[in-house]
Amino acid sequence: MKNADTVGTKTSMLGKLKQHPLVLGILFLIYLVVCYTLYHHKDKATTAKPGKNKKKAQPVNDGDEGTVDENSDSYLQVLASGGEASKPGQDSQTEESCPEEDKPKEPTAKENEESTATPEPTSFPGVVFRDYDIRGLAGSQLTAEFAHKLGKVLATKALDLGEHSIIVGCDGRNSSGELTEALEQGILITGCHVIHLGQVPTPLLNYATHELSETDCGIMVTASHNPAEYNGFKMFFKRHALCGDEILSLKSELEKDIPEMNPGELEVRDLSEEYVVNIANDIVPADDLKVVLDAGNGVAGKHACRVLEAIGCEVIPLYCDVDGDFPNHPPDTSVAENLADLIACVKESNANLGIALDGDGDRMVAISESGKIIWPDELLMIFARDVVSRHPGADVVFDVKSTNRLNSLISSYGGRPVMWKTGHSHMYNKILECEAPVGGEYSGHIFFHDRWHGFDDGTYAAARLIEIMAIREQGLDEMVAGFETRYSTSEIKIEVADEEKFSVMDKLVSNHSFEAGNISTIDGLRVDLPEGWGLIRASNTSPALTLRFEADSSEALENIQATFRQQLESIDNKLTF
Repeated sequence: MKNADTVGTKTSMLGKLKQHPLVLGILFLIYLVVCYTLYHHKDKATTAKPGKNKKKAQPVNDGDEGTVDENSDSYLQVLASGGEASKPGQDSQTEESCPEEDKPKEPTAKENEESTATPEPTSFPGVVFRDYDIRGLAGSQLTAEFAHKLGKVLATKALDLGEHSIIVGCDGRNSSGELTEALEQGILITGCHVIHLGQVPTPLLNYATHELSETDCGIMVTASHNPAEYNGFKMFFKRHALCGDEILSLKSELEKDIPEMNPGELEVRDLSEEYVVNIANDIVPADDLKVVLDAGNGVAGKHACRVLEAIGCEVIPLYCDVDGDFPNHPPDTSVAENLADLIACVKESNANLGIALDGDGDRMVAISESGKIIWPDELLMIFARDVVSRHPGADVVFDVKSTNRLNSLISSYGGRPVMWKTGHSHMYNKILECEAPVGGEYSGHIFFHDRWHGFDDGTYAAARLIEIMAIREQGLDEMVAGFETRYSTSEIKIEVADEEKFSVMDKLVSNHSFEAGNISTIDGLRVDLPEGWGLIRASNTSPALTLRFEADSSEALENIQATFRQQLESIDNKLTF
């Protein structure tokens, strides 16, 4: 009876409503409003950028090889290759959403008259727009005018992405002050704000993009390991390192006229103490290890000394004062000759360890207590063993210049080896894509996404190495002795003009006659043979071709080099090593 009464009541109500069409109309309008609101406010999955879907790398045929993804670029691309800034799920800033003080000023009659005149073309050398940063000769290729225009372009991109501040830092080069000031003025004139860190290592700027709430975009004025006459810009947007087409597209953007806004504000911020304390708090203290630190008169010496002392080391500083002329040796840790003073100091002081940092502090190389150079790919073997044992199944990313021994070691500890392109930007982005807890490349960039933020940091990598030595109670010589032996070369360079090096590589890739090996063109030409491997690629930071070789024996090593030498000389008999 209860159900019948309910049905009767509902029927009666409907009958009454039919007699009041106005009420029915109002109810129908309420229904439409509710439907519209629910549809437009429901949570939607962020759509991937076309062609940039995350894709795991596929293993190559030979089980002893690393894992290679030949068909994927950085899925983390932030700026479209045409120069347009975009972000999934977020529209570019419109006039309606722009605060009143950030809107363009109304042009005066004089300004309108001037705008009708044909602007004088400004030409910037294309060679400075490299694959993973902007880099060139300061004063000629990279000028204050260039830096000012670059600041305007990058600030516009940041504003389009919804950011209103950019973090700026610089290294200790003699030209960095002028370029930084011009860069910041270019940023401010768009209405974007600047957080000025001053003279800091690149890792500290990266740290700021992760820790500051105001923004995660940063620009570092540096030429890294290059000689004193060079300078450049490393750019990080949304914690992604700009690379490839994103950088190449900036050249045409610099030619455009960007209107001036009400100026942004510049704020000076010092994060040095916070950076040192956070690293020290993450590291198991060392047991009075004696460490010689060679900063090569780069910008990272002061900060690295403080970190190593904070974790319990006795630090012997070597060339840790900043000098933009680099009077003692070039700030390039990948060249053995530049490590001679460090090796001598380690031996003379009976130190447990030597650490070398490059000009902006994102690369590191270690020297053992016996004075042996432990190259970064061997250091990555130490780090991978430590990290993968706690993260079974994790990816470990390394570059095409790295030792083949990484493959078997990573696999034996339950990890998955991923071989990728050389370059700090490519490596950083690939590590984030693979969610790899650790990765690195032969030149010295070591990336920890285990207990750290995923960017390359020479000081943090040195601290992690010291922690492993303390926990295992082993020196570097003892640890490395446990790895299988291979014969290898250091990096070999053949000077080739920037304008020619890529065409040489195109000819080599098209005309090579390596028939017995597995070929990878992921970055240059790498040939993996039963007894070893060889690599040749165009350097993205200097006018040179770079080569490296590794084999099971010294005889096999020489045979592989001879084969590559023959291939190069068939293109140009001046291309020899």
